[in-house]
Amino acid sequence: MDDRLVTLLTDLRSRDVPRETVEEAIKFSAVLPVLDRLGWDWANPHEVRPEYVLGGRKVDFCLQAGTARVFVEVKRPSEDLDQKSHQEQLLDYAFREGVHLAILTNGLRWSFYLPTGVGSWEQRKFFVLDVQAQDPRDAAEHLNSFLSRDAVSDGRAFEAARRVLDATQRKHSIAEAMPIAWKRMASEPDEQLVELLAEATESSCGYRPEDEVVAEFLTRLIAVEGSGRLETATEVVSGTPQRQASRAVGPSIAGSVTGTSPASFQFLGKARPAGTWRDVLIGLAEELYSRHPDDFEKVLSLRGRTRQYFSRDGDSLFQPCALGASGYFAETNLSANDILKRCHELLALFEYPDSDFAVTTRH
Repeated sequence: MDDRLVTLLTDLRSRDVPRETVEEAIKFSAVLPVLDRLGWDWANPHEVRPEYVLGGRKVDFCLQAGTARVFVEVKRPSEDLDQKSHQEQLLDYAFREGVHLAILTNGLRWSFYLPTGVGSWEQRKFFVLDVQAQDPRDAAEHLNSFLSRDAVSDGRAFEAARRVLDATQRKHSIAEAMPIAWKRMASEPDEQLVELLAEATESSCGYRPEDEVVAEFLTRLIAVEGSGRLETATEVVSGTPQRQASRAVGPSIAGSVTGTSPASFQFLGKARPAGTWRDVLIGLAEELYSRHPDDFEKVLSLRGRTRQYFSRDGDSLFQPCALGASGYFAETNLSANDILKRCHELLALFEYPDSDFAVTTRH
């Protein structure tokens, strides 16, 4: 890296550039000196081509190194480089010409774009360098990576630009997706999320909440966040669950029954009353045991991240419930959604289709 570039940027950093300074002054006092220190021969019109004509219009500079080209458009300090019309004009030119790198600058602020990228023009901006805000040596390193003649000539500048843009777009996508993912997880909490919160609660106070309480907390927390109304955690936990109208549900729609209570369930056309979701799980398991006593032991293979769902030893479960006189116990410290999932797993384990099972919920 040319130390003269660091010296120039240090000098530019200390300058008080009047907002009304015209583009020509910016070109000669800042842009061309920067290009010179980046290895561009600004006196060679075949390498630094000023007032490059394109479709009846002009771009301030077209930098050419072999077949590689870069467009540079200069604006006065009083103009907003992020103005949509500036971006559209330059990047539309560059896109049509197949130019892979374009820059908007006022001499102090340099906005770098990949015109052939995806997304809006603003989303194709991969880096902004502010001479007055950044350390001169850091700024020089970035300019050298993206705009030195050598880096442009051998393609390293475009590869570095693509890496930065990809990373920026990944961060943007993650930032947009994370709140959506959190809302989905909390409104339809799965077993791992419920278990993690239950374990953290137990570590904090010494008492482990039931999974249904944890699931209800998460679901109501999302509702509170969406309403903009503040509630304490206690209010969320102790609030009255909203009941849904009576309807039949199957395990294939697990995640939609938090806050409901079952009235009954049907298996192979036979209806059984069920006042709680625990009754649904125990009732279905007992029905399956009565039909498959000899191979019922395969339910022992059903496990969560850190615990069993069925066992011959009740002490190995958090909240065991005996399956009649079978000698088996079922874990019942589960949310409504997780109980439906366990029911689905039981059906699949014994090769019954989902259509053989349904739960009717009540108001």
